[in-house]
Amino acid sequence: MRLLRRARGFFGSRQEAAAGVFPRQMRAFDRAYTIVGVFYACNLFVVFQYIHGWRRLSEIQQIDPLWPVFWVPWLGIETAVHGIMATVVVGALAGAFLPHRRSARIAAFLGLLFYHAFINSFGKIGHAWHGWFLCALLLIFLPDGTRSRLAPSRAQRQRYLNAFWSAQAMQLILYSMAGFHKVTGVVPQMLRGQVHSFAPEALSYHIAHRLVQTESESILGEAMIAVPALGFLPFLFTMYLQAFAIWVAFRPSLQRPWALGLISFHFMTYLTMGVSFGPPILLLGLFFLCSPFTPGELDWRRCLRDMPLFGGLFARWARLSPAPV
Repeated sequence: MRLLRRARGFFGSRQEAAAGVFPRQMRAFDRAYTIVGVFYACNLFVVFQYIHGWRRLSEIQQIDPLWPVFWVPWLGIETAVHGIMATVVVGALAGAFLPHRRSARIAAFLGLLFYHAFINSFGKIGHAWHGWFLCALLLIFLPDGTRSRLAPSRAQRQRYLNAFWSAQAMQLILYSMAGFHKVTGVVPQMLRGQVHSFAPEALSYHIAHRLVQTESESILGEAMIAVPALGFLPFLFTMYLQAFAIWVAFRPSLQRPWALGLISFHFMTYLTMGVSFGPPILLLGLFFLCSPFTPGELDWRRCLRDMPLFGGLFARWARLSPAPV
């Protein structure tokens, strides 16, 4: 807890943190509490989609189980599938009905863990849902209690917000890891004479490779391949959004516009490569477009001032006061 406060104090704005802290804490708590309830309601809807494949999963004959479901071959695949699906449905119902109870949140997470471990136990791991069940894991650490029980206590409100913030930070870390992976590979690729992430044709090469690999087509893929320059600046901007995503955890003014940028990235990924990442869009919408930590109104001047790397340049260009530290 102390380490978390120090990190937020170092990266964040001390001036903003000191101004009207208790009224802002109460407003943030109310909004965060509502968002958590909505998350578990959405999780219930998501799990309803899972049960459409219940029969198909129970008919599988072979499996190479990941560690959370190592016990499936011992129990038998059909019996295990029935147990996993029952667990995920009961957990989702409990989480949606009792999101203020830690036991219900644990049940919801375990159902997601077993289900996703099972469906990824066939030689290929999908990444679209990783952020979703990591979020469900971190929300377990929310303090128990209804809104009326937690709200009067300043310490309990802060504990709730800290756990909520950790779920936000985990989503942003995943994006930063993806961004830094792209950036750190540039030098080795340049030394080998390969097309690297900063090359004008990088995105068109990536799209072409993906479409050939999957033997598929996309709405904008052919145009981006034919005219590589179309994707040069958007790809650079996407790497910037991803690599510095974790910065947004400490700059609430950037959470809404950054989320919009990352959502646009997911839309373009589908339009150019046919890769669909629906769960991250829902998470970005819930936890960042509706973030409890953002100011009431979007202030573009403040957003420009808080930008990573370029905030000082924007501030001088627009004659803004520098970001308080």
